Amino acid sequence: MSDPSVSVVMAAYNSARYLREAIDAVRAQTVAPAQIIVVNDGSTDETADILASYGSAVVAVTQPNQGPSAARNTGLALATGRFVALVDADDLCKPERLERQLAALAANPDAVACFSGYWLFNEQGWVEDRPASPGSGRRDSLDYLSNVRFHYPTAVYDRTRAADVRFPVGIRAGEDLIFSALLATRGALIGIPDVLYGYRMHAAQISRDNQVTDASNRYFEERYDWVHANHARHWPDRSWDEIERSLWQGLVQQTEDAYWARNRRFFVHDRDYIRARWPEHLPRPAVAGWRWYPDWIWRLKARVDRLRASRGGGVAG
Repeated sequence: MSDPSVSVVMAAYNSARYLREAIDAVRAQTVAPAQIIVVNDGSTDETADILASYGSAVVAVTQPNQGPSAARNTGLALATGRFVALVDADDLCKPERLERQLAALAANPDAVACFSGYWLFNEQGWVEDRPASPGSGRRDSLDYLSNVRFHYPTAVYDRTRAADVRFPVGIRAGEDLIFSALLATRGALIGIPDVLYGYRMHAAQISRDNQVTDASNRYFEERYDWVHANHARHWPDRSWDEIERSLWQGLVQQTEDAYWARNRRFFVHDRDYIRARWPEHLPRPAVAGWRWYPDWIWRLKARVDRLRASRGGGVAG
C-alpha cells in the first residue's frame, strides 16, 4: 500500500472522564496515525483542558453543541490521511487495530472499508467478545439502511473513495446505518473477525439505549424521511419503490429477530407499529400476525420435542 496514512476522527461531548484513555489508545497504535482529530462539541466539563494538554499531538477543534453527527462531520472535513478511522471518545482500541485493518484493505483492493470485531467492557472490566462476521460485509448498500451489520466505530475506510460521505444531521438514532449504507455505495465493505475495538458500557449509554427502545419507531420514521428526501442523490440508479421495500423489510427482520431472541418489549412494540403503519401498496408481512407466546410454552414445547425425538417420533411442529 503506497500511502497508509490514517486520520483518526473522534467526537467528544462532556467526555473528560474517558477521553484521555481513548486518545492514548490511539497514540499507542503500531501504525501511528497521521492525524488525531478530536472535535469538542460544546462540552461543559474538562474536555477542552484535556485536549489542550496534548498540544500539537492532537488536532483539537471546538464548536457549539450540534450533536455527534455534526461533530464527526467537522472532523471528517479536516481529515487529510488516505484512510479514516472512527473512534468514540469513551472507547478503546487494541494497539494493532490500524495495522490489521490496513492489511485487510491492502489484500482486498475492491474494498472501501474494513470493520472488525469488538469487545464489551464496563467499570468492572471485560464483559464479552463479539467477533465480526465476515459474511456481514459485501452486501448491497440498501441492506445497511435498516439493520446493524457491524459496529460502525470499528470501520477504517478509504477517504480517497469516500471523501464526501458524511453522517446525516438531524437523525437522533440510526445515523450509523445511513453512514454505513453510503460507504457501501462506494465499494465493498469487508469484515475481519479480529476483536480490535473496545466498546465501553456505562450509565449514559444505558439511558440512551432505553430512549432508543421507547422511540424506535419515531427514529425509523426519521431515517425513512431522510432516505426519501436524499435517495435520488445517493442511489440514482435505484427506484424509490425498491428502496422503500428495503427499509420496511429491515423493520420486519428487526421484529422477527426480537421475537426469536425472546425480547418481548422490542417485538410487541415493532409488531404493533407494523400492524398500524404498514403501507397498503406493499405485501403485508407474516410477522404482523405473530402472537407472543410466554416462555413457559416454549419450555413445554422443548420438553415435548425432546420426548418425541427420544421415541423416534420426530419434532413437534
